[in-house]
Amino acid sequence: MKTGTLVSILIIVLVVALAAIFIFISCNNGGVTPTIVGTWVDPDGGKAVATDNGDGTFTMESYDSVSDTVPSVTLIMTLTDEWTDSEGNRFYKMEGPYPDPEYAYYLFKIHADNQTAEINISHDDYPTEIDPYGEDYVIMYRQ
Repeated sequence: MKTGTLVSILIIVLVVALAAIFIFISCNNGGVTPTIVGTWVDPDGGKAVATDNGDGTFTMESYDSVSDTVPSVTLIMTLTDEWTDSEGNRFYKMEGPYPDPEYAYYLFKIHADNQTAEINISHDDYPTEIDPYGEDYVIMYRQ
């Protein structure tokens, strides 16, 4: 076999292997598992820190600004359902107190890239979808 042919075959094999790796990473979210846990920043300047308590509840500390060190509100929410859709987005249904004595139902969507969180809140029942035009809608980005 000629050297030029061998080099051409090796280049083709390399290109195919790299393409396969790229496709695998793209389809597998690069190994990222979306999670609500972490620090999220609101475009309006606030932030929220979510912690998994390990007992089916999550603590959500809300801060009025990114630089604040003391939360303005601390909520403990009970996880009632979670799933991943066909696009790799992670959803959480939670319920619990709302600032003041009210009770609320939360639907969280953590995008497959694990960088964006969308939340809908209802005081009547669980939101059935993420609605950016809904009354109680929040979007946040991972810090």
